[in-house]
Amino acid sequence: MICFRGLISRIGMGNKRRSVRFDEHTWMLLKEVSEKMGVNMSVVIRSMVARSLREITDDSGNLILNEKQVQAK
Repeated sequence: MICFRGLISRIGMGNKRRSVRFDEHTWMLLKEVSEKMGVNMSVVIRSMVARSLREITDDSGNLILNEKQVQAK
């Protein structure tokens, strides 16, 4: 289960509206998750983005990349 409370508000950068494009399949899945959880779709999207960013950063906020990813770019 995804925790939705307090993920983005902790950043303290204020609320800014951004546009993001999704393919139809992804949009349908996001809509289904939001309906089943009983929350707005934007809450689901913000929570998933915050979770993904936490997974690829260390405690200091630095990106965690393996050597292959760094060398490929």
